Amino acid sequence: DRAARKAESSNAVGHPALRKLGREKAPRMVRRVLSSEHDGQPFRHQRWLPESVEVAFGRGAQDPRFARVVVPPARPDEAEVALNGKIDRIDAGPGGAGVVDYKAGKVAKNARRDFLVSDFQLPAYVLALRQALGVARQDAAWLFLGDQDTRDLTWVAGKEQTIDELMATDAATRDRLAAEGKKNFATEVHAVVGRLRAGDVGARPHDCERCSYKRVCRI
Repeated sequence: DRAARKAESSNAVGHPALRKLGREKAPRMVRRVLSSEHDGQPFRHQRWLPESVEVAFGRGAQDPRFARVVVPPARPDEAEVALNGKIDRIDAGPGGAGVVDYKAGKVAKNARRDFLVSDFQLPAYVLALRQALGVARQDAAWLFLGDQDTRDLTWVAGKEQTIDELMATDAATRDRLAAEGKKNFATEVHAVVGRLRAGDVGARPHDCERCSYKRVCRI
């Protein structure tokens, strides 16, 4: 109730009837998550428990440890890339920490494929953990509120790749992973930024699969 009042005082929350439905839906969703098999704790086997929420990094960081998160260069044609964002939740405990990112829907059948193609949100959060907290072990997980399921970064990377490989920033490891056809966060970031700095700002639109208007669109 306090969170809802705070949101209503500072944001446009839409039609009162729809707002009322959202308020009624939220407690039900929370109860389903907390009564699920994992209790809303993707890292309970590591004994990492919720420690902080809404943690900004980069610009707007309240915790000075998170004020500077960068993808370092490893080649002459690369430059440092600063990252900014906000982490939904950080769980911490013995020997490490993990990021929890809430998703409103359900686990998509092609979640792993989508991630390996374009979605590097979780590795960006892991980089923030590494640089801000310096913990020995890190992980990240989606918590899907629609079906109370979880998927962690270890699952996403699969058996072919480790999180350390995904997060490596040195040139030698990145070159090896590229030769083996494996993904690397720093390589992907520098490739995107490199195209932008070279003047390639052409649109890369997705198809209609996730468009909110696809049921009524005539195009």
